[in-house]
Amino acid sequence: ETIVYGITNFTKSHFNSYANFEGVSFNQDTYFTNAVFEKETRFQNSFFSKKSNFLNTTYLDKTSFQNGTFNGELQFSNSTFNAYADFSLVDCKDNVFFNYAIFESIADFNNSNFYQNFNFIKTQNKMTTFNNSKFLGNTKFYDSEGAYKNFESCFFLFKN
Repeated sequence: ETIVYGITNFTKSHFNSYANFEGVSFNQDTYFTNAVFEKETRFQNSFFSKKSNFLNTTYLDKTSFQNGTFNGELQFSNSTFNAYADFSLVDCKDNVFFNYAIFESIADFNNSNFYQNFNFIKTQNKMTTFNNSKFLGNTKFYDSEGAYKNFESCFFLFKN
């Protein structure tokens, strides 16, 4: 439940034990670029008011961003999730990028809202679910590989 008023920069950080950022409010740009999380990682109920950059991050254990709010651009491209990844109930107000991400286990995006462009290009997925999610911008799932993706009861808004 911490409030961070300045820029948060954990670029190239290595978290070798449990990483808990639950309920943290990041009020400026947030950088976890090239970070490695060895144990369980929790960003549940966190609030990101500006750009959030998780480019090239590695998650070796369970990861949860459940019920997170992202008001700025969200970047997870080239990231690897070796265990369960929970992005359920997230609210993303700006563009989202998961291009070239690898999900080795279940990736849960159920009941999430994506208000701008959502990019899931060339991802590798074991089992990814988007049930009851809303996509209100351009949505791209080009060249994604995976055994199972579920879009049950999703809403897609196509603009002119």
